[in-house]
Amino acid sequence: MTPVLSLPRLFLAAGAIQALPQALSELGVSRPLLVSDRNLAACGVLGQVEGALKGKSGYAVFDAIPENPTSAGVLEALAAYRENKCDGVVAIGGGSVIDSGKMLAILAVQGGTPDDYMGAPDKVKAVAPLIVLPTTAGTGSEASPASSIHPTPSERGLGVASLLLVPKVAICDPDLTYTLPRRLTAATGMDALSHCIEAVFAAPENLIAEAMAYNGIRRVSGFLRRAVENGRDPEARLEIMAAAFMGGVAIHKGLGPAHAIAIACGDQDVNHGVLSNIGVVASLDFVATHAPDRARRMAHAMGLADGVSLKDGVISLSQDIGLPLTLSAAGYRVRDLEEVAQAALDTHFNRTAARKPTFDDYRQMIGAVM
Repeated sequence: MTPVLSLPRLFLAAGAIQALPQALSELGVSRPLLVSDRNLAACGVLGQVEGALKGKSGYAVFDAIPENPTSAGVLEALAAYRENKCDGVVAIGGGSVIDSGKMLAILAVQGGTPDDYMGAPDKVKAVAPLIVLPTTAGTGSEASPASSIHPTPSERGLGVASLLLVPKVAICDPDLTYTLPRRLTAATGMDALSHCIEAVFAAPENLIAEAMAYNGIRRVSGFLRRAVENGRDPEARLEIMAAAFMGGVAIHKGLGPAHAIAIACGDQDVNHGVLSNIGVVASLDFVATHAPDRARRMAHAMGLADGVSLKDGVISLSQDIGLPLTLSAAGYRVRDLEEVAQAALDTHFNRTAARKPTFDDYRQMIGAVM
């Protein structure tokens, strides 16, 4: 298969939020729905976006996307979209909000429910214009072709991937991340690193996505500690936001067992970035033996000394920024190891894994980080 990249138009700079009116105009959107969550409304980030619209009255707001994106949340947003006769979506938030915005963009044109499209990319035929403004730096949803939605809050997320889900415009303004708490800065930053690492190992060939992945690894390794230590460090915030976008581009190449583990453990209220990072630690010994040269190149990209493994570098960075390295420390309780291993085996991430784990492999990997 010929490698494919489909990228949004990107505004990446402090103050990039001011490009929103121009972006809406160029897409022909006259009445967008601003989709966000309560926290961003409360801390003033949503107000910053409204301020960038300079008194423009032709928009509506839906700020009730839950922390983990659910089908119910998307359907509530769809009701607001229709009630206000909107003609485009502006998603302002982290991965949950952006993934919800992507699904809303499908439903706004095609109708139905999120369940109709999960695992069925061929059903995605058209979407409403979508602009995204990430307020975290890690999920990469602003550049990726995927959306993951939980059918209910207690169920694992289900995904759909289509090039139509790549946003038309990504406005990546690091000023919007200044209010992000230290722990979320750490978790989302390591989520970006996990995308880059897994993409390099993934089986499909995509030289541009791979180059982005190596670049993202360098930036996370060089600047995440600073961003966690001082959330108002403008250079660090910009660099990590760039790395997050690069990780989203890298996802076009594919992911693997680390994200399979993260999704399998997505049925409890634990941050996805934390789970993805634990998944990387759990799976690196397994995947690195298949591609030791790539593992060494990534260790070099992290700035590690000769002889220091990629896994040791990830562990050291995680410890420096205060992230847990086991599921129990993260607050996840493995009630049935075999069931979680089977859930990991059933995810679509195994399709792009260069070395495909078996059930026993997953049981061993997950058991090692319990």
